[in-house]
Amino acid sequence: MGRCGLHSSTHAMTESAQVLFGLAINLYDERWYNLFATTGANRATVYELLPDGKIEVRQVYVDEDQSESYFCCAWSVAPWCEEQPLLAVAGQLGIIRVLDCVRHNVSRTLMGHGNSVNDLRFHPYQPELLLSASKDESIRLWNVASCVCVALFTGDSAHRGEVLSLDFHLDGKQFVSAGMDNAIKVCQVALEWHDDDSDLLRYGR
Repeated sequence: MGRCGLHSSTHAMTESAQVLFGLAINLYDERWYNLFATTGANRATVYELLPDGKIEVRQVYVDEDQSESYFCCAWSVAPWCEEQPLLAVAGQLGIIRVLDCVRHNVSRTLMGHGNSVNDLRFHPYQPELLLSASKDESIRLWNVASCVCVALFTGDSAHRGEVLSLDFHLDGKQFVSAGMDNAIKVCQVALEWHDDDSDLLRYGR
């Protein structure tokens, strides 16, 4: 087996030296490929990766609730607002906040989980659809544009423990999740669009 050498060209310490639980590179829109974000304590920080390999802090969002601790983040674009970059963050309090990185404000707040949120993932080609994995043993699918939970994945065929991680397949028709129950779940998702712009979500495991 060959050896792989790793070289760290740049490093940075966070302002308050807090533990960083989450990191996400913006892969959703090529206009913003040079941005990435980290989460830790009650803050999310957006960095720009410069051509010379250095990084610069561009934005810092601090939650007013000191008891919040953000565990995860995910990038998307705002289909309702000229497709500007969005950053969803969530953690200890189970509240998902969607940050508008152009207007520098909280664009959406999603509430529904009964415990902390461990992971977030946007749909690969429907930028308004967001999956969340929670300590409450459930997975939720949100329409960020309307602030509505369009599907709740729980019950007999779902996880029987804290859901730790999830991700969409690139085709957008299925996602995979893993949790404290030592189980991997594969869920098939199908969106059927109607003339009245409503959508019907069908799913199965």
